[in-house]
Amino acid sequence: MVFSNIIFFPILFLLCSIFSIHSTAQTQTLGFRCTNTTTCNSLVDYRLPNTTSISSILKLFGVKNLRSFLAANNLPITTPQTQTFPASQILKIPFPCFCRNGVGISDHRPIYTVLPEDGLDHIAADVFSNIVTYPQIQSVNNISDPNNILDGQKLWIPLPCSCDEVDGETVVHYGYMVAVGNTASEIALQFNTTESTLLYLNGMNSSLDLIDDTIIDVPLMPCSRVFLLNSLKEKDLVLEFFVKFIKGKGWKILTERKGELENKALKFAHLWYKLQNNSSDYPLIVPNGTYTLTANNCVQCECNAANSRILECKPSTIILPQGQTCPSMQCVGSDFNLGATTFDSNCKHSRCSYAGYTNRTIFTTVTHESTCPSSPSVFSFKHGINIPSVMSKYKSYESQDHKTSTSVYRSRRRLPTVLAST
Repeated sequence: MVFSNIIFFPILFLLCSIFSIHSTAQTQTLGFRCTNTTTCNSLVDYRLPNTTSISSILKLFGVKNLRSFLAANNLPITTPQTQTFPASQILKIPFPCFCRNGVGISDHRPIYTVLPEDGLDHIAADVFSNIVTYPQIQSVNNISDPNNILDGQKLWIPLPCSCDEVDGETVVHYGYMVAVGNTASEIALQFNTTESTLLYLNGMNSSLDLIDDTIIDVPLMPCSRVFLLNSLKEKDLVLEFFVKFIKGKGWKILTERKGELENKALKFAHLWYKLQNNSSDYPLIVPNGTYTLTANNCVQCECNAANSRILECKPSTIILPQGQTCPSMQCVGSDFNLGATTFDSNCKHSRCSYAGYTNRTIFTTVTHESTCPSSPSVFSFKHGINIPSVMSKYKSYESQDHKTSTSVYRSRRRLPTVLAST
């Protein structure tokens, strides 16, 4: 009897230790870090547990719009809900995100109805493929005993997300499922971000902190439409404002409100605000690798941020109900329509680009793009400007020494060819 007790207690201690370690690993932080207080749209990976139809996925996650799911996964807009995908395939789930108490989680969806013999761990691991853990489900639903849930009980599944800007840029936070053998540098390269940004967002020190088949926060850089300016004079105001901004005085003059340049800057700021909010689809944020439908389903815009930050838009192929038709999408002063491209030379081409819509009017503008080695990624617009792209280009100067030499200042002044008229 004494001998059996000697064996029993060490084994019991070992089992308790293993259970304790398992419980600690399961108790993960809720959602992604989010200091914002607004709502936004997010994406998360979902690994199919078995052969599943689109309609079943939409029902499970409470996605009401088939087209938003197709757009998030870059699937043809004609794909039916009956389309099935094999087990283990990963698909992106679009959902609304909201932030509270410093974390971002899905805005009270999806809602899962408990079935007979369900347990929280089964729901988290098997039904939702470890997008969440059972302690997270237990926490948001105020369940005191995880082993005591009722058939028919409605459970909120808190998908991880965030609405925070990253390095001053609006992004779409994507819950990426880590693949076997992934490194932080590989993931960063795949999604057009940096390794340091990826590690910082996820509170990691190195790729050694990555765990296979878990969800991490990956910022997707969105594309944006071209904002029209009313005249070349207004474009000159934009140029002059950013020249001042480069010297570190851009935002300061907006608050001081004195002098001729300050007035011009304030006028530009008002113009910028007006332009961004004038379109009915503001804010049009399309993450890299996806598309969206806008202008009452008349326009389909795709984002490939690896090529440029400008949306590639074209007329959609959707048949509108009740015999409705889409308004004209021809670029003013040209003979081609939205999405059409003409090559001016081997490395220069013109495109009819989307610039927003109001009521029954779709705005377009001709963009001139260059891939020539001497001027990579340079864009010039006829009375148009990609504001977020220019802001990104010059924000890096804000942290530099404001006491720049005349020669450096002049070289920077030549940089905004993006604003040049053609």
